[in-house]
Amino acid sequence: MRTFFGAAIVALACLLPVTSFAQAQTGKLVLLRIPDSLKDTEIHLAKVLLDRLKINASLQSPKGNPEDVVLRAGFKAVEDKNLPSIIVLIDTKIVRRDSAGKPIAQVISISSFADIKLKEDKKTEILEWANKLNGQPVPMRVYMAGTKLGVGRNLLNSTLAPLAENAVTDSFTRVYRAWESLLADMRKRDFIDS
Repeated sequence: MRTFFGAAIVALACLLPVTSFAQAQTGKLVLLRIPDSLKDTEIHLAKVLLDRLKINASLQSPKGNPEDVVLRAGFKAVEDKNLPSIIVLIDTKIVRRDSAGKPIAQVISISSFADIKLKEDKKTEILEWANKLNGQPVPMRVYMAGTKLGVGRNLLNSTLAPLAENAVTDSFTRVYRAWESLLADMRKRDFIDS
């Protein structure tokens, strides 16, 4: 019984965001507000990524609506780690408003996609593999988006339980870094077309 609880504590410690400890120690815990405009959160997060992680992300309007933008950060291939180029997207949606119409809750979706080509004949195996990964108690999910494999995480920000900026930067970093181990496993399983 003691071994089980010890293992559970170690597992929980591994899931806690490292940056939250750093922010708490420096006293710079900054909570995200929920603006009326969809693009205001992405604009703010672009500044946070630049200031904290030195990542220059761009705002894009995939649906042609200048009020509904997606934050996009591209990363070049890292050959010594056998990583292809990867893009990370941040998109937000208002999911709840109060009786006066003021936004009180939003979802911040962080997704990443590696520039890889999956083997068509392995699609069923890849989906089974992704479902098995998604059954594990980790805060990220692996999913298929058309012919692409994605890694994503959704964060809920509300006026009752506001998110700290570090929760977003931590999730952004984890969604990007997940590819190193995922790709190693995918190569072992022969899921990737060369």
